[in-house]
Amino acid sequence: MEGKRALIDMLDLERSCAMALRALATGQPLQQIGADATTLSKAILTQPDRYPFQWDAMIRHLDRAGVKYGLAE
Repeated sequence: MEGKRALIDMLDLERSCAMALRALATGQPLQQIGADATTLSKAILTQPDRYPFQWDAMIRHLDRAGVKYGLAE
C-alpha cells in the first residue's frame, strides 16, 4: 500500500503545483482561501482511509482510457 500512497500523494502534489502555476500565470492578484475551506480540505486530504478509494478510482480511469499498465504487488 505504501507505493500506492506515494503515487497518489505525488499526483496530488502535481495537481496542486499545476493549479498554482495556472493561477500565477494570470498575473492577477491571488485570492486567499477561507480558513473554513482550508480546514475542511486538510481534514479530507489527510485521512488515510482515502487511499484505497482514490487508487480504485484511478485504476478505473486508466481502464476506461485504455491505458496499458502493470501493477507490481
